[in-house]
Amino acid sequence: MDVLRTSHEGQAESLTAGIIAEALRTKPDLVLGLATGRTMKHVYAHLARLHREDGLDFSPCRTFNLDEYIGIPADHSASYRRYMEEHLCRHVNIQAEHAHVPDGMTSDVEGECRKYEVLVKEAGGIDLQLLGLGRAGLGTSDSTSLAHPSTRAPTGSGSRTSLEIRMRVLSVGSLGCPGHGHHHRSWYHHGCQALPAARHRRR
Repeated sequence: MDVLRTSHEGQAESLTAGIIAEALRTKPDLVLGLATGRTMKHVYAHLARLHREDGLDFSPCRTFNLDEYIGIPADHSASYRRYMEEHLCRHVNIQAEHAHVPDGMTSDVEGECRKYEVLVKEAGGIDLQLLGLGRAGLGTSDSTSLAHPSTRAPTGSGSRTSLEIRMRVLSVGSLGCPGHGHHHRSWYHHGCQALPAARHRRR
């Protein structure tokens, strides 16, 4: 695993955006796994600037978000769908049907989990996964792995899971983990390794 150290957060965020941009230029139909949180806002702002100023093309790529809250609509202020719209999707030329976030309002959570898993597999799997790096590591405070990772609802109220998917994992940040800190349950897509952790409050 390569670890790139930077002197401050802004440099790390810019570097992360640059790595994603290079991956998009190398493989325009890249499948990106995306995360939310304080650090990601700045990464997405850099990507929006690269699209606006340098013509970085998002139209062929597909994205899959890690998670969504159960029981809140997509336009709710705490939903991850709205977060992605506000911080990335509306600022770049990604096609709406290519930007995937689990449906938190589904009446069949397990069915939606299976559907999301199929979508990822049909896309060929995740090429590059963006994660927040918290105080305890990759967005986690526990290194225990789930035995059979897949798309699933959490087993307990208030739980949070981070994950690693397929090929390359790109982690950024030093303080805090992704998350909005609301008291809804949320559910997650897992690829290769899922790491359970306690929910962190927004910083």
